[in-house]
Amino acid sequence: MITAQNDQGEWLLHTRARQPFSGQVGFLYGKIHLGETIAEAAARELAEKSGLTGELTHRGDSYIYAYQGKDLIGAMLAHVFVATKPTGELKGQAFWARVDDPSDQKYLPGFKEILQLLEKTHRGRFFTEIVCQID
Repeated sequence: MITAQNDQGEWLLHTRARQPFSGQVGFLYGKIHLGETIAEAAARELAEKSGLTGELTHRGDSYIYAYQGKDLIGAMLAHVFVATKPTGELKGQAFWARVDDPSDQKYLPGFKEILQLLEKTHRGRFFTEIVCQID
């Protein structure tokens, strides 16, 4: 998972194009390719999904589980990176936006919890498990 904020306080977001959660908005994320380090994967995903580059810092890790009733519909281990000094021209489904109400249902499961952890003033790493109930 790759996060970034611009000088106007907007977050780098993208709209998910595939199920589950098609059409919902959240931070960029992707998979690690065989032979890549986590940091290499984060840099590649940032460039592929947004067209941007930046200085990446590993801020934490989170297991995110999404349930609909009793059915597990999504599970992800996210290594959360922050990209500082992002440069380049946006492409694809990526965009800059203010996040004034992270409880809005349009956001991907776990988004508001990760955002809250990132907005805390401490700079240490975090680990969390997030369990979301989808209506």
